[in-house]
Amino acid sequence: MKHRNIIAVVVLLAGLTACLKKSAELPLETDDETDTGTINQVPSATMAQIRAGLVDGYHVVYLDEGLQSGIFKYDYSDTTTADDSAMTIVSGLRRYRRETTYVTLEMFG
Repeated sequence: MKHRNIIAVVVLLAGLTACLKKSAELPLETDDETDTGTINQVPSATMAQIRAGLVDGYHVVYLDEGLQSGIFKYDYSDTTTADDSAMTIVSGLRRYRRETTYVTLEMFG
């Protein structure tokens, strides 16, 4: 019985994680760095594209990596956190931190 409960929780978490995956219509964000109030679309990118700096012009990025997918936000104050491919992705001097209220094993690959 205990194993069934664990399996049910894992399946539920996997389903919830899949629900986070956004389609072409992603949330909007305001440009807080320049405080101009400009609204930008949140780009969808792979981990390799984020690390390569292809989204450095954005403050919020949607990571499109299967079960690791999620919203990452540029952290202006962070200059030292290492890239762990789950909670922090480093692009040059920029650190993108995962925006989430829960963590799943799938986020860590």
